[in-house]
Amino acid sequence: MTIGTKAAIIDALRRIDMDFITVINKALPLANQYFAQLKMGSALLGSAAEVNCVLSKIKSHPVTRGVIRQLQRESHLETVMDYIMLLFQCRIDRICECHKEVNEVHDNYEPYRSSIFLPFEAFEDIRMQQKSPEEIIELYFCCTTTGERYNMNSIQKIYFISKAVDSSNIWVLYIVDIELRAINYLDPRRSSTEMLSNDVTAHLNYAKDVFTVFMQALIPDYGGNWSCNCFVSYYFSPLSIAYAYDSGLYITAAVYFICNDVPLFFDQGTIDRLRLKLAYWLLVEELPV
Repeated sequence: MTIGTKAAIIDALRRIDMDFITVINKALPLANQYFAQLKMGSALLGSAAEVNCVLSKIKSHPVTRGVIRQLQRESHLETVMDYIMLLFQCRIDRICECHKEVNEVHDNYEPYRSSIFLPFEAFEDIRMQQKSPEEIIELYFCCTTTGERYNMNSIQKIYFISKAVDSSNIWVLYIVDIELRAINYLDPRRSSTEMLSNDVTAHLNYAKDVFTVFMQALIPDYGGNWSCNCFVSYYFSPLSIAYAYDSGLYITAAVYFICNDVPLFFDQGTIDRLRLKLAYWLLVEELPV
């Protein structure tokens, strides 16, 4: 590879990074803001019909006004997190499809490695062990149209959302990195430079044990020796208890940055803007690529 080619690639990667940073940090156009606010509404919802009014659909899952309302200011994100994960799944599916259309005619074509974004119940099913690994795989790791099990050799990462063991309000993230053979854990309350406490170390050991039986069924060559560590190399101020209602937004931002291979660097302004943007993206049924 020539120096000029390397420079062109580096320049292209920088442009991609800047495009993403612009998308995640820039406020929505005023017309889009008005549309999202109008659909979300501010008046009290007086009936179940108003709460359950369907505003859009993500992968055939209806997004109701009650779900969108979880994105109002200073509100905790609950079931809306599952819909956000569906948005991420739609996004990577679209990227893989476009990559195939453009490249499959070329010699030595290799499919774009996808990722899997799972709802809250997925990690709960693994943790509770009330379903067998095969039942969990059938629920979350099979194609909804063909019923065929995903080829895990084509998967780069698996994203699991959950709640912190010491809080019913704080969202956390587990990333199974198949490429690096590692499990990473992100709690938005922790600084990336913070020393591991005994409690955190114990939780990492627990999480590794929780995943082991399931991973042995999902990935045949999983030997139980993958590392399980806290996610590192992120540059945002830890979530404070006063802003606990933003934990789902921190996790959403983290997933979006990781998907784009961009260092996790955002501030409270990014998080505040993300509420309305997520409402808009749910209403238009897609994330920006």
